[in-house]
Amino acid sequence: MIGKIYDMLIQNRQQLKDQIYDIARYLEKEIGEKISNVWIEYEPNSSSNEKKFVAVDGGSFTKAMRIGIIYTVDAEAVRGDKEKVEIINEDGRIGIFKPGNDAKERANLLMEVLELKLALESGKLGDYLLLDGSLTNKIGKKINTEKISKEELNIVESIDIDKIISIKNEEKMRELLQLLNQFLITRVLEEYDGNVLWISKTSRSRELFSTDYSDITVLELFTNSSGFTKPYIKTINQEKVSDVYELEFLRKMEYSVFYTRLGKGNKIIKIEIAGRIDESIAKEIIDDLSEVAIKGYPFPLLKVHMDVRISQNDRKRIIKLLGSKIHKDIEWWPSQFY
Repeated sequence: MIGKIYDMLIQNRQQLKDQIYDIARYLEKEIGEKISNVWIEYEPNSSSNEKKFVAVDGGSFTKAMRIGIIYTVDAEAVRGDKEKVEIINEDGRIGIFKPGNDAKERANLLMEVLELKLALESGKLGDYLLLDGSLTNKIGKKINTEKISKEELNIVESIDIDKIISIKNEEKMRELLQLLNQFLITRVLEEYDGNVLWISKTSRSRELFSTDYSDITVLELFTNSSGFTKPYIKTINQEKVSDVYELEFLRKMEYSVFYTRLGKGNKIIKIEIAGRIDESIAKEIIDDLSEVAIKGYPFPLLKVHMDVRISQNDRKRIIKLLGSKIHKDIEWWPSQFY
């Protein structure tokens, strides 16, 4: 069959290439002026004050087996500057959820909880706290707190992660993990305010240019210089925030968004920061980030991302070790259960 596809490609190659050029010309015509209105060329300046960066990220892995869902999650915090990066905190969990719904979602929520817990504990050790991803995505979904008891709320407020993941009711566990995420995000933002940067390598947001393509894609296609977009202000979607008094700060919060390229030809990244900032603050952030950037991305965040990644070899080894333990300790265990 692939031979037929190659024949079609050769036959229609020019037509396909013309379609690609037509799309590019259309985009350039439609949004060229918009780009010139929002994109500011800027060459980062070396900062005279060396800044410390705390970066936090996490990884997760789930494996469905007939006995249940094996999950492994980890999180790490590093501190770095332009000279070195060192691990300052780490955490993780491994266990088995009984067969059921939302196992992968619960594992991801658990990973985010560990990330935010480390961020809360370690953010004070740097001038900036770097978190991977988008603030709005991390906030997640609103939880119906009418179903949450006072005792369960106390578990969340005390950040008792192990007690939450020991709950047998899957829906309740997921809701408490989601609520704990919002509690931790609020505490991180209250504690470190404008020092927290949420950094995305990819984003599907189309707010700037309102095209079929993401804003990052448009900026990648039609800019090449170092620079940034003018910051714009957003407010947290209140429909996502659970109705708990302790989350009032998050519910009312404004935050600023801008895109930047830290060096000519580098990739575009998206930055979100609590509060209102202007172009001068954006330039200051860019200056500081560029000091520790590798190919346009902050190295501390890249380092921690590589550290927490659970590779294919790690996954196979975890399954093998767990399988070996089952064989050794429970001789009668049916082989089809693993």
